[in-house]
Amino acid sequence: MVVPHFSASPPGSLLQWGQMRRHFIADFFVAFNSIWIFLMLAGVMILGLRSKWVVASAAAALVSFGMLLWLVPMIGGVVRAGGPLMMLERWTVGNWLRVAVELAGFVCALAALASPRPAVVD
Repeated sequence: MVVPHFSASPPGSLLQWGQMRRHFIADFFVAFNSIWIFLMLAGVMILGLRSKWVVASAAAALVSFGMLLWLVPMIGGVVRAGGPLMMLERWTVGNWLRVAVELAGFVCALAALASPRPAVVD
């Protein structure tokens, strides 16, 4: 949800989307949430597969989750009120920053997968 449907022609599109989604605006953010990625990476670290890339990817997932705790209430308020447009612009910038953090975490995860594994000793 980088460029959401409700930003097509604000404030009318905000009100229309808010009416359509009035019961539960945050469901997208619950299903597609970086906390699940963080929990899986924490499990990997608990199992002993720690590397700087795994830790960096987990940190990025945690930062992204923290950003969602700020972004979801903000967009909920914007959609319910039909504006203000300045807050929609602030949310859009924050959302792009969140996407950048998630991209950095993804790159770190790829680096972790590409790094050599230590030999398993029986």
